[in-house]
Amino acid sequence: MKHLDRCGEVQILVKSGDHAIDAVYRVLKRRGFSTILTPDQGGWLTYVPYAKRKKFEILELPTDAGLLDHKTIPKVSRAALILNSLPAYAFEQDMVALRKRCKDLGILLINDVSGSIGTNLASCGDVFVGSFGKHKPVNMHYGGFVGAPSDWLGEVSASFDKERIAELQSHLAGLDARLAWLRSKAEDIKKDLHKYAIVHKHHSGINVIVRFSSDEERLALEKYCRNHDLPFVLCPKKIRILDPAMSIEVKRLTSSFL
Repeated sequence: MKHLDRCGEVQILVKSGDHAIDAVYRVLKRRGFSTILTPDQGGWLTYVPYAKRKKFEILELPTDAGLLDHKTIPKVSRAALILNSLPAYAFEQDMVALRKRCKDLGILLINDVSGSIGTNLASCGDVFVGSFGKHKPVNMHYGGFVGAPSDWLGEVSASFDKERIAELQSHLAGLDARLAWLRSKAEDIKKDLHKYAIVHKHHSGINVIVRFSSDEERLALEKYCRNHDLPFVLCPKKIRILDPAMSIEVKRLTSSFL
């Protein structure tokens, strides 16, 4: 299936991204893994709670507003690193360096491609998870997948509604155009707000995050968003960044594209 075939040797469709994460953790537990590593921000809500539920040890790694420096990944036995390759949907992880570091240390790399699907970031990893939920690049409001080595086939059960396969294929066919449109919108916003403290401003993403240092700046950013019909959320927020900032949610915008 277009874009998914870059994510592992086999792809198993499931009901949601959370189902995908839970399924991967179950396989890891059966295979003797004991520790889950994850960045301290910019990821997803269920990385840590689902790992705790499976009785994994958790090690949260410090980042630069979601970007993980590969050199800071410690050597931990029987460990897997799960991360969002497009943290906060706004910045690009250095997935090549992270993959090499994990390989050198014997750590399994789980790439959450919910935001990076359709880009080169989505092809780096040992195991892949993704969501097709609301406000995702594949904006189907349903479904997810696990991409994995072929020997995982049979260990993860497909749960995706087969009657919606054609709908998924249609969304995937329109993904390139949707991503180009979202990125263009994000770049326009960065140009408008160039005098503000845009976080990792040279990265390409589908959200724009802007730090503020006063109520005056925050109110000015809110006014900009209202005037341009742009949805936003305020930070600190673990799934965005942990600093006072505004995440302009470009990924929630819709157009004539799917």
